[in-house]
Amino acid sequence: LLSIALLMGVGLATGTALVLTTGLDALSAFLATCPGGADSMAVIAATSAVDTGFVMAMQLARFLIVLVAGPGLSQWLVRRLWRNATK
Repeated sequence: LLSIALLMGVGLATGTALVLTTGLDALSAFLATCPGGADSMAVIAATSAVDTGFVMAMQLARFLIVLVAGPGLSQWLVRRLWRNATK
């Protein structure tokens, strides 16, 4: 439950930063940075008056970042936890 609230807070914070720095509308910024399935965000964006292309581009970028950074971050975390557990 805490991780869900944390992810939503990060999405809200980055969405707010987008609104303040780029002048993007709030709903587009929130959908672009909101965690969740890109398919859900696409449906919501397609049925709302938002910048659908921007929302999907940001969702794709988020997916690619997780795809590239996830394995290395997981290995680093496991090594760190293993090292702390063996002390």
